[in-house]
Amino acid sequence: MRWILRIAGILAVAWLLFLAAPFVALHNFAREVEARDIEAIRDRVNFRAVRISLLKQVMGVVVQEKGGRAIDPGDRQLAVEVGASLADPVVAQLLTPEAIVELLNGVWPGSLRGDDVAGAAAASPPSIVRELRLRSANAAWRLFRASELRGFRSIIVSLPPDRDQERQVRLRLRLARGSWKLVNIELPPALLQELARRLPGPARQGQIATPPALLRA
Repeated sequence: MRWILRIAGILAVAWLLFLAAPFVALHNFAREVEARDIEAIRDRVNFRAVRISLLKQVMGVVVQEKGGRAIDPGDRQLAVEVGASLADPVVAQLLTPEAIVELLNGVWPGSLRGDDVAGAAAASPPSIVRELRLRSANAAWRLFRASELRGFRSIIVSLPPDRDQERQVRLRLRLARGSWKLVNIELPPALLQELARRLPGPARQGQIATPPALLRA
């Protein structure tokens, strides 16, 4: 009987450690961002996955603003893919460790930091670095309540927790090869619209909504 209880206890502890692992990873990631530890940040971010996600988000906003709701879902996806090539130079400015540091600290990085963006409070990124730190039991509880587990290998955290969903940044971490990596930064609509304003003319003006497949429809 004792060995059964011991095994159950070991399994329970292992399960608790597994559940705590992504939050510890977020805490360590926040410490590295605060310290501007570029190499550590580089190891914790899957930049390819983040790039794909941001391109889809930005072009999704552009297509929707140009009447994408009336486009067939398949053609809408094609329009997003065509426009993504034009959006790539803008999104690329967010895809460095230095840019991640700035963004999570509530500042537009690099050339994205202009008077027309920084001057608009509604379009400024929220600073969420401190929200990721497990500084106290209360902070840990707030982070836990702001999180959503997706199976055993993925977690989404919506921050700041006291803002409504339309003004939150959502970070997604995924377990890969024994470590939790950032694979998605989901920006609120106001920030995506500001990024869309920075796109080259054809994408910004909605010309991506009429590739050949759409013209034949």
